[in-house]
Amino acid sequence: GYWTALKAFSLAKFMSTGKSKKLLPAKSLSTPKPKPFFVRKIKNK
Repeated sequence: GYWTALKAFSLAKFMSTGKSKKLLPAKSLSTPKPKPFFVRKIKNK
């Protein structure tokens, strides 16, 4: 009913906002900004 939909929506919202930052989804990995930073760190080592 209504409450299960509300729970599912809030859960999806939480997953997309809070957990996506920690897990780093494919979208953030494909962006150009994180790549040079990690490459520089690896090259410096």
